Amino acid sequence: MNKAYGRLDIFWPEGRLETFVLRENSLLVGRDASNDLVIDYSGVDSTHIRIDRRPEGVVMTPLSPTLETFIDGVAAAAEKPVLLRGGEEIQLGSLRIVYRMVDDTATIPLMMPVEDTQRIESDSAPFRIELQLPQITVVPGSYISVELSVTNTGRDSERFSIDVAGVPAGWIRVNRPVLVVDGGDTSLVIINLRPIRHSDSRPGDYSVTVTVTPERTPQAALRALLAVRVQPFSGFGIALSNPRLANTGSFRLHLHNHGSAPVALRLTAVDRQSRLNLRLSQSFAQLGPGERVVVSGTANARDRRIFGSTVEYPFEIVAHADAPPQFTVAVPGRLVDRPPLPGWTRLAALAGVVLAVLLILYGVWGLVANRQITPTIAAFTANAAEVVRGQPISIAWDVRDATALSLSINGSAPEAVTELESGGRTFVSDDLPADVVLELVAINGEQRASSQVTLHIYTPVTIAALDVSPPLVFRNVVQTLTIMWSAEGYTGVPHLRGLDAVGQAAQIDLAADQAAIQVGPLLPMQDFTVRLVLTDERGVEVERTEDVTLTDPQCTSARPDVPLLVAPQENAAVLSVLAPGVARIVTGRTPGADFLAVRLDNGGEGWVKTADFVCPQELFRVEDLREILVIPVLQDATVTREPPPLTLVPTATPTATSTATLTATPTATMTASSTPTLTATPTRTPPPSPALTATANSG
Repeated sequence: MNKAYGRLDIFWPEGRLETFVLRENSLLVGRDASNDLVIDYSGVDSTHIRIDRRPEGVVMTPLSPTLETFIDGVAAAAEKPVLLRGGEEIQLGSLRIVYRMVDDTATIPLMMPVEDTQRIESDSAPFRIELQLPQITVVPGSYISVELSVTNTGRDSERFSIDVAGVPAGWIRVNRPVLVVDGGDTSLVIINLRPIRHSDSRPGDYSVTVTVTPERTPQAALRALLAVRVQPFSGFGIALSNPRLANTGSFRLHLHNHGSAPVALRLTAVDRQSRLNLRLSQSFAQLGPGERVVVSGTANARDRRIFGSTVEYPFEIVAHADAPPQFTVAVPGRLVDRPPLPGWTRLAALAGVVLAVLLILYGVWGLVANRQITPTIAAFTANAAEVVRGQPISIAWDVRDATALSLSINGSAPEAVTELESGGRTFVSDDLPADVVLELVAINGEQRASSQVTLHIYTPVTIAALDVSPPLVFRNVVQTLTIMWSAEGYTGVPHLRGLDAVGQAAQIDLAADQAAIQVGPLLPMQDFTVRLVLTDERGVEVERTEDVTLTDPQCTSARPDVPLLVAPQENAAVLSVLAPGVARIVTGRTPGADFLAVRLDNGGEGWVKTADFVCPQELFRVEDLREILVIPVLQDATVTREPPPLTLVPTATPTATSTATLTATPTATMTASSTPTLTATPTRTPPPSPALTATANSG
């Protein structure tokens, strides 16, 4: 038996999943029993697609000339081969089929050019890591691989554990989550990223952290950042709950958005033979990611038969997406018209009716010859009481005994209608007012009958885009953001919310025709969410959000033996010495921008000279980093106190006895400088009476 090279996962609308393993080099898929894979489902052609295994890879070729085939929501041209790489969604009518590649390896690596490599090392860690840093963009269901190298710079073998965070755990697979690296050796780890192809796989930018932890010194773990952009994908399912309706029947149309982006649908009921009256409860549906919607409808034959055999009338319900991915999907149905009486009873009934009519006509001919019959409007309906602006308005009527019909809109001049019994019209709602009154008037001579239909044209709010520029918003960096949006169908004043997290007002009112705004300068410190809030004509608020995830700015040592200081001073103590090419997260700068604050492995902060580091000026400026005021560390001050000189003055008369009291009051003044100086000033007060006695004899 040939070795399997892939499989097809078939997702049925009712929730059932079937898997078909691909072994043959070529196989046909379709409804006919002669196909290699038989799929008995409406919307699948007799032979719909062919799958071939070729030297360049697995190729899918659409074969149906009438039914479309979609690859990831994009229509594929008939007879034009499409190369499959694994994870593609193939849509046949309303049936979803996902192609999976089968290989001996755990994942299928996607080779891509490496634009840069992030090298992370620390003086406290006896190892270093290097991680590829391309601009990673991935579609859910597809694979992408990134290489991580771990180099043991020590002498002894070390056991390392690899942890990846920042995206759901089911998206990541590490081929060697635990590895042992000998001293001086380098080992390679492959990180495979594959977002699950599910509507919960939210598109957008993700910040992924790769942590490498040594077993003996877990506090010396190294971390690297990886930016991942997940793109949206589309997928759609449509099915009728009962594709075969009996006589006047109702049906339920099931819609399911399999994709990760919202989709707006225009629904149309198509009767190619013009034999049916088809009604849908709504002609527009908007589905969020993974959302299911049920639309009701009715179908009945225009010609109501009493006699005859059973006849089936085909019809289609078409769902069309006007916005990307702009697909059109049709689900078929059939109305089984079964008259209550078989065909042979018509002749017997007709003979009796003819005889009775002849007798009646003979007796009442004179009474009815000149009588005018009042026309009757049995039915006058619209496809919905409320229609989304831009969608068609369909009306239908059923009239009896009328010789003329006219139709008017909001009291305008009546328009003559040629279908006197059963008919319909379709109007474009773009230029009509919000409230519309349609009036149908039936005329027979002097007799008249009228009927009105009132409906409302609703303009929904559509937010096509909400973006924040630049795409990288840095933490602890003063910057100005530009918020841009595109929306239609709203009334009143739009609002921006969520910017209070970065020091702005909790709600910013915008102009009605405004499409962008600049906010700032800002100093973001934590992640935040921008919310655009609009109001529709019903007063209901519609909101779209955009998450802003901050990125830590990093600079790299530019020369050997760069000192990491305890304070932003030339003579400060040295914590460690950095080798060239070491990347560090910077958290601020001194007022003069001569020193940068960098984050240490233990979560603290150290200081380096700005001239010793290189920062990516194309991403942020050093002058825009958060300014940190640091009080200089003073040297120890030495204070010397020296008392003033003391002088004793005796009295002028030798025989006199005098007493002197000496009082010295020093006054000290301290001046903050690199060497504090103490200045003392003595004060002397002469005594009023001598306390010290000096005696002199004349002889």
